[in-house]
Amino acid sequence: MTINHGLPMVKVTIGGQGPFEFVVDTGTSEAAIVSPALAQKLKLQSTGQKHLTDLSGKADRVVDTVTLDSLSVAGLDFHGVAALVNQFPGAGRGCDGVLGIKLFRDKTLTVDFPKKRIIVGDDSLSAQDGAETLPLSMKSGIPVVTIAVNGRDTEAAIDTGSSALSLPDSVGKGLGFTGSLALVAKGQTQVSQYLVQGGTMIGQVGLGAYRFNGPYIEMSSIFPIAGLGTNALKDFAISIDQRSNAARFLAGKRDHHIGIPEKDDLHLPVSGDVVSQAIMSHGQL
Repeated sequence: MTINHGLPMVKVTIGGQGPFEFVVDTGTSEAAIVSPALAQKLKLQSTGQKHLTDLSGKADRVVDTVTLDSLSVAGLDFHGVAALVNQFPGAGRGCDGVLGIKLFRDKTLTVDFPKKRIIVGDDSLSAQDGAETLPLSMKSGIPVVTIAVNGRDTEAAIDTGSSALSLPDSVGKGLGFTGSLALVAKGQTQVSQYLVQGGTMIGQVGLGAYRFNGPYIEMSSIFPIAGLGTNALKDFAISIDQRSNAARFLAGKRDHHIGIPEKDDLHLPVSGDVVSQAIMSHGQL
């Protein structure tokens, strides 16, 4: 696994061709997404169309569907993989497609950031201890665990296709910050764009036995739950077992720091006009 702009990427082959660079995105509920350029290169024929949405539920996009006769990754072959055709945000990173969480529904997927590897196996995470192994639910097809924001339990998506530790406005507005919140970017998913405010939180975010003390967080008004992106997960090996409804987080220490993330292709610059509009709609930032 390589890390490109904070996101985990692996090499895959499709129908014996490749290798191609794919993002491992646990925040994508589909099995796979291929870029329009790759679909054209592989001469994939459309099998229909489907609505592609995100957790906001406020936007969608109609995209073509295709079938990948074979997809190989991490020493495993997957056959008859249903995929969508769409460009991952930030096309400049050389991304050919996305491996979504549905591809691994019958396996345990481990994304190990410190060792830069993924492991796909048959081991079970059935023994939940509430410290390292947590109960998991699938919300709109995306893995969700519970985090504690200054002691308040909050649902959070495990999202390796995002860079930030994010909170919904409903949670973030009740927090204290070391300074004023700032409009930092215009974020983008595969179907929508949204304004992002950022700041350093006073207090703590808990994840099982782990703690993020005074973390830098992002807030937006469009997502109903929090998100654990790669800025929060970079010290962890994360295992997701959809069969046992469990997720395991392993790291070499209990206390973690989340600073201001580096600029990435998922965040677009904001103009003065956008800042003015945000102040008018959200109040002083």
